[in-house]
Amino acid sequence: MPTLWTIHFNSPCNFTNAEFIFEFEGEKYRFIRGTEEESDKLLTIVDDDSNEGSDKCFEKTLRLLDYLSWDLHGGIQYLGRTGHGFKSGTIKLENAVVPSFRARNIRSYIADSFHSIPDVTDDDQRFALKLWNEAQSSHSPFFSFINYWSIVELPRVRGVNHKSRAINWINGLSSNKISGLSELRKNLKSKYNFSSDVGNFLYSEGRNAIAHVTRDPTLRRYDRESYEKISDLTPAMRAIAKYYIINELNLGHYSNELKVLKTKKRTNALAFLKENQKRGKETRKRTERLLRNRFKMT
Repeated sequence: MPTLWTIHFNSPCNFTNAEFIFEFEGEKYRFIRGTEEESDKLLTIVDDDSNEGSDKCFEKTLRLLDYLSWDLHGGIQYLGRTGHGFKSGTIKLENAVVPSFRARNIRSYIADSFHSIPDVTDDDQRFALKLWNEAQSSHSPFFSFINYWSIVELPRVRGVNHKSRAINWINGLSSNKISGLSELRKNLKSKYNFSSDVGNFLYSEGRNAIAHVTRDPTLRRYDRESYEKISDLTPAMRAIAKYYIINELNLGHYSNELKVLKTKKRTNALAFLKENQKRGKETRKRTERLLRNRFKMT
């Protein structure tokens, strides 16, 4: 029995196209733009209703969101998914109605549709883009920083001291290639009272200070100075991680075109949501009238 999956997500974009259907790794997906209150959706139909089929769909969709995050230059937050089986031939991807809903966050800029995804060729690149998306979509500079740092410890090679390799690589960076790195190096002693190099500083006062809760150095999430410090360091760490993905993990500046099969300027896929919202307003009005009447009686 085939399954219609609805994937809810927050994107950084307000898309001008209400719908478009595209292909990714051999599967068709239908994007549906959300409302101001409702998150964006991806719909896909999976013929394999086994647990293995469900897991493959889940993993493929998360890869897609990670790849799009890199190409759209902003975090894409996965909010959850719902699925239901149906008799073969009774539902088509092109006209399926969204059966479930999730509230959205604010969007920042306008785009018409998805155009491309990065040219990913190995697991380390996939892992790096997952960490990148987690960092980009987080509202916490602490969580963002530690994900950016984790990127520069890739690739995973047995017998290699990843910490030392990451520190030495950062120390070898030219300041004019990384936004904010030159200023950070200048401020190590004067502002942060740190006498070692920038690689050790980011590892000790950033990565370790976030991970530690019982020993120093520790960045305390409730402390103003700690919050300001990590907020200062995170943009430079982000630039370092991006440079590392492009140049060391060889993701490069090139992307693969995402094949868009069909687009729509308007959508009826959220008709069920609008109907529920209308019913909700009517229910609230009835409840308010009952409460007012009870108040008058007392």
